[in-house]
Amino acid sequence: IKHNLIPKQEVCTEEEVKEILSKYNIKIEQLPLISFKDPSIAFLDLEPGAVIKIHRSSKTEPSSLFYRLVI
Repeated sequence: IKHNLIPKQEVCTEEEVKEILSKYNIKIEQLPLISFKDPSIAFLDLEPGAVIKIHRSSKTEPSSLFYRLVI
């Protein structure tokens, strides 16, 4: 998990989820999906229905946020 190719990942709170859904005017089912068995999030011990925030960076964008619904 501390590998430099694995982006930082954290669990969103209920309040953060509401803000995300409101900001993008979407329903929770419209978020991209990720399996709870995915090796990159297995250490978080998540239940289906949780939302995670992924921090990614690249040469062109120093910081980008991505959200995934755990299934």
